Amino acid sequence: MRTVRLRRSAGRYRRRLWFAIANAIAIAGILVLVPASALASNGWSVPSSIDGTNAFESVSCPSSSFCVAVDAASPANVLTYDGSSWRTSASIDGGNVVRSVSCASSSFCVAVDDNGNALTFNGSTWSAPVDIDATNVISSVSCPSASFCAAVDNAGNALTYNGSSWSSTPVQSATFFSVSCPSSSFCLAALNTSHGDEAVIYNGSSWSISGNADDPSVYPVESVSCVSAMFCAAVDGDGNAMIYDGSNWSAPARIDGGNDLTAVSCPSASFCTAVDYATGVTGNAFTYNGSSWSAPAAIDGAGALNSLSCPSTSFCAAVDGAGNVLTYSASPPPPPPPTLTVSLRGISRGTGSVSGSGISGLVTFSWVSSPVLAVAGRALRA
Repeated sequence: MRTVRLRRSAGRYRRRLWFAIANAIAIAGILVLVPASALASNGWSVPSSIDGTNAFESVSCPSSSFCVAVDAASPANVLTYDGSSWRTSASIDGGNVVRSVSCASSSFCVAVDDNGNALTFNGSTWSAPVDIDATNVISSVSCPSASFCAAVDNAGNALTYNGSSWSSTPVQSATFFSVSCPSSSFCLAALNTSHGDEAVIYNGSSWSISGNADDPSVYPVESVSCVSAMFCAAVDGDGNAMIYDGSNWSAPARIDGGNDLTAVSCPSASFCTAVDYATGVTGNAFTYNGSSWSAPAAIDGAGALNSLSCPSTSFCAAVDGAGNVLTYSASPPPPPPPTLTVSLRGISRGTGSVSGSGISGLVTFSWVSSPVLAVAGRALRA
C-alpha cells in the first residue's frame, strides 16, 4: 500500500541528506557546485540565500508585495517579503516542524505543524500553537480569506476554520497530502489510498470523495492548486501533471521524466507553474498555458525546490531545501500603439491641432483629389 507520508518523508530526507553530503564535500575542496546564477532563466531571478542552510517547507504569497516563508528549523523561522526584500520576522512553534503556511492577505496567515497545531498571524504577531488535530501531522493548509481555511492531515481528516474555531471531519483512513481552496464553497484535497489518489471535494458544508485523480501505478500526488470549482491542477512524485475541469481529471501527463514534482500553483486556468526536485540538487520550473506544459527550465542549481506560490500570472516565489528563494517576474506587455481618430468631413485646407491616445501635434490639412491628413510627417488618407 502506498502512503504519501512515507513517500514524502523519504523524499525530504533524501534531499536534506544530499545537501549535507554536498556541503561536506564542498568544504573538503572536492566538489564545486554549478553557480546558481548559471541556471536562473525564463523570468526567474537567481537563487538568493535568505535563511542560511535551513530547508524551507512552505511559502505563500497573497500578492506580489507580500509573501511568508517558513523553514524546517526548530523553532521555525518565518521570513516575510515586502515586494523588494526578505527579512526574518519571527521564530515560531517551539520544537515542532511547520509543514505548511497559507496567507489570505498581509494581515492574516495560518501555519500548521507536524504535531496537530495551528498558528495564526494577524499582521504583526503570531499566536501560540493551538492544538486542533491531536498529534496528527497536518500536511497542508489553504486560506482564501480570514474567515475560512481548510487543512488536511496524515490520518485522513479534513479540518475547516470559520474565523474563530476549527472543526474536524474524518474522511477515510488514509493520508492526505495537499489541499487547495479558491473560496469557502470549494476545496479540493488529494487523498492517497491503496487504489490511487482520490480527489476529495468540499462544497461549503461537507466533504466527499469524487473519484481518482491519479493512476495507482505512479507516485502519490504531491500538490494541488485550484483556481475555481472548474479548474485545478495536480502534480505527483513521478513527474506527472493532471488537470481537473470541474467534472473529470485528465490522464496523467508525464512532463518531468521520473523527477519529483513538489509543488504547483495556478493563479488562472491559463497559467500554472510547477517546480521539482531533479537529479542531484537541481530545481526545474514548468509553465502551463491553458493547453500544454512547457519543457523544464533549470532555475535553481543550489537546491531542490520545495514550495511555490503564484498570486498572479506575473509573479511567483519559490523556495528550496538550502535556504534560497527565487522570484518570477513576467515582463509587462508592450503598450498599445497610439491611436488617432479625426473626422475630415467638411475640411478643405488649412491647419489645426489634434490629440488622441498617445499622440498629439500640429495637423496640416490639404486637398488633392481627396482629403489628406498629415500628423508628425505621416500622411493618413481619408
